[in-house]
Amino acid sequence: MFKKVLIFSSIFLLVIFFYVSFMYFQGSRSTSSPEVLKPKLAMKLPGNHFALMNAEYIFMKTRDPNTGELPVNIKSKELAFASRLPVSKSSQRDQDWEWRGPENAAGRMLCMAFDVDNENNILSGSASGGMWRSTDQAQNWEKVTAPNVEQSATCLTQDTRSGKHHIWYYGTGELLSTTNRNVSTNIRTIGTGNGIFKSTDNGETWFPLESTQGGSPGLLLDIFQGIWNIVSDPVTMDKDIVYAACYGAIMRSEDGGNTWSLTLGDLNAKSFATDVVCTSDGVLYAALSSYCWSPDRPQKAGIWRSVDGLSWTNITPDNFPPQTRVMKLAVAPSNENIVYLVTETASDTLVPFSGIFNTENTFWKYNYNPISDLGVWEDRTQFMPGGGDGNFTSYPNAFIVYGGYTITLNVKPDDENVVFLAGMELFRSTTGFADTLHTSWMGGYPFDMDSIHQLHPDNHDIAFLPSDPDILFMCNDGGIQKTENCMVTPTYWDRMNNRLVTSQFYSVCVDHAAVGDDYILGGLQDNNWYYTATDNVAQFWVSIDICYDGFATVIADNREYCALSAYSGNIWTSLFDEQMNTKDIFYQLPDTLLKYYNPLMGSNPIFPFYQNFILDPNDNKTFYLPTKKSMWRKFDLKAAAHDTNLRNVGWEHLSHVDVGEASQITIVSVSKNPANRLFYGTDLGKVFRLDEAHTGNPVPVEITGENFPLNAYIACIDVDPENADNLVVVFSNYSVMSIFQSQDGGTTWTAQGGNLEEYPDGSGSGPSVRWVEKLTSQGHTVYFAGTSVGLFSTTEMKGDSTIWAQEGNENIGNVIIDMVDARQTDGFVAIATHGNGVYSTYYNPAAAIDEDDISQNPHHLKVFPNPSNGNVTISFNVTEPCHIELTIYNTAGKAVSHLMSKDVNKGQLSLSYDLRNLTDGLYFVTLKTGKGSYSGKLVIRKTGR
Repeated sequence: MFKKVLIFSSIFLLVIFFYVSFMYFQGSRSTSSPEVLKPKLAMKLPGNHFALMNAEYIFMKTRDPNTGELPVNIKSKELAFASRLPVSKSSQRDQDWEWRGPENAAGRMLCMAFDVDNENNILSGSASGGMWRSTDQAQNWEKVTAPNVEQSATCLTQDTRSGKHHIWYYGTGELLSTTNRNVSTNIRTIGTGNGIFKSTDNGETWFPLESTQGGSPGLLLDIFQGIWNIVSDPVTMDKDIVYAACYGAIMRSEDGGNTWSLTLGDLNAKSFATDVVCTSDGVLYAALSSYCWSPDRPQKAGIWRSVDGLSWTNITPDNFPPQTRVMKLAVAPSNENIVYLVTETASDTLVPFSGIFNTENTFWKYNYNPISDLGVWEDRTQFMPGGGDGNFTSYPNAFIVYGGYTITLNVKPDDENVVFLAGMELFRSTTGFADTLHTSWMGGYPFDMDSIHQLHPDNHDIAFLPSDPDILFMCNDGGIQKTENCMVTPTYWDRMNNRLVTSQFYSVCVDHAAVGDDYILGGLQDNNWYYTATDNVAQFWVSIDICYDGFATVIADNREYCALSAYSGNIWTSLFDEQMNTKDIFYQLPDTLLKYYNPLMGSNPIFPFYQNFILDPNDNKTFYLPTKKSMWRKFDLKAAAHDTNLRNVGWEHLSHVDVGEASQITIVSVSKNPANRLFYGTDLGKVFRLDEAHTGNPVPVEITGENFPLNAYIACIDVDPENADNLVVVFSNYSVMSIFQSQDGGTTWTAQGGNLEEYPDGSGSGPSVRWVEKLTSQGHTVYFAGTSVGLFSTTEMKGDSTIWAQEGNENIGNVIIDMVDARQTDGFVAIATHGNGVYSTYYNPAAAIDEDDISQNPHHLKVFPNPSNGNVTISFNVTEPCHIELTIYNTAGKAVSHLMSKDVNKGQLSLSYDLRNLTDGLYFVTLKTGKGSYSGKLVIRKTGR
């Protein structure tokens, strides 16, 4: 397999790539046929290079459309906001959300470290799934991060001083990410992280360091939203000294992280990336990049050395690149006078496969002379793979880092000259890259997912087993992998992902025709599509192996076949045999649309990056495929799933669908009752309806609500399967009203964000809502909302007074939920988390209903002005003499002000109150009578925004 991969890697461009693509499109896939396996392998080669385009896609989904940027420190703010929201009554009544896996498919892992007392104990951090711990040297894993805190873990360190080994720290905030960032030629970060966490029981439990949390007041909030590295002083015993390489600065603490001070950096012109490493005797080396959002260059950009962590000497080498974006340092453990450095910056050469820029890299060796107290730099760039030209088209012979998203290096503990340099691939040099003759490729791209013993691409950390430096562990987008001998080529890798539940699902679907069926299919970041047919979590999920990021998925009734999408219009179908193994995986894009395919770019420019589609739920045959600007219909995808010769048959262009040059289609949905209504939304907030979409060339009608947010991204359209006039539209951007419902087919719309939004106009610290799904089961209805801070539900849409309550607060927690699918026949619900795999349950809507809640408001309870500075007037009608109680509740359901408890007569009451003792935020004014309780929303805002 290794030789086969290398052959294809050298001939994939242009003619060969186009030829292979053409051959692949003609037929089925068979793992037993080498003739078919070859084109399948070649098709895999460009797959992940679109990862950074996904960053742009997520940015467009979440940006504040009013500013074009992400709100400052939004992650820490939305976590704090979510902590104040109520917990659903179903969760309080033991509604069981079951983690379904997959056990055998991990997601992106960013860091790992061995316990200095016991190398069987390992800690490892994931990009969006929390911190994980193994006590059997990575044979099994358990999550040790609480579910209701920040779930990114970018770096970690152990206190190695005697008697202090039980202390660990980890940082958060992956500032270069394929799932939460716009990382292109103009990088934007949104401060995903929320400071630093600490453990004092050897990593079993963790708590946040309040001094680094985004909710705390102070000057340096944004610095702690992106932590690149953490080191602990190994020698000083009378102080607990910790250093954090943060966005813009190297921060120093002398009390174990309780307080921090700036030791190196520029707070006005902040370096985008930093790094810090420490020798065993406490000597520090730091790197601060020159890349910055300020028009000024960071004053401390460069490479620095310090013996006390307080005073720093600039040791930046001559001829150092004037522009640097990401830099990584590594000390040679066997000779700590040796330090290696790799840098990355944007190139002027366009990467044909992803539309971003190549990178230019440099590689350096530093040799410090303790006698002269001077160091000498040696520029070894010309000998690194690719000679510093990070041109993707030159892989596997070039060092590729995707704009700094995947870049790390380490030195073999027993040999100062053996250096491992990793990005998209992993390289080993036995001369510290002093030449090109002793460099070996150890894995990464080219990559074949069929082989479980190849190294997954996109590597983020390198760790050696302390007792045997030949045993090497890698953290990458496929989880954690291990080789027993890092000095041999080819290198044999084992996956160490058992119960490492960090997979990042973009999509999830279930069989809607079934009853009591536990089948789930979903698409994963950088890891294909996986499915399970059993609720036994110990049983491995099965991969539909085409080697792409897995995007949209749908399963036809009774699992007859499934449809899958990858980036930019790549569509497949797959059948299943009697044992539920995939067979006959057919490519389905027709030649009519395939003609736009650009082999140099590796994509089809008429399609959006994240490719959505919809299968008609009425016949499971009619298939609707949107491009960026248009809509296509295939009359019988089911037949084509059984016969690849029908790939080109039955496609029609619905020519009246045209969203204009300034917009593109983002989501599509089809009704069930009445049938054949097609709804689609755009990235500029417009919604259209196409009646009788299954036949002819119908003309769409725009049903955009007058109260919809302008230029916002429509991420979901949920159509009630029982009544297509009842539909919900979801806007995934921050700082907008997120959820709208229509009960008349789109003629009028009502905002239903309720308490998911801090302020009535959607502004504030409310989360990004990604999906809404309606479930009607056992005579009751519940709506689920997947958000950037977990899963929420409501049993009743009541406009501004809608109360969304958190589901699975003790296990699902605040992980990102990108999609929800629900089956009406038996209440089966599956959710796609972006960091902790899939959860499911057979939901009982009756358990979520508050028996005391009455949907109507016969007392006409009103609160004004609203928002208020704290002086409010409350009015209501009393229809008969009764005892009333008037109370102010916060969003957690706690009574914060008892306004009235008395017997009243029939009539209109109006009372004024001074509530300026309450802090700014959302509250509920609740009137209780003998017949029920009625609530009105109150926003207190004493300060301008």
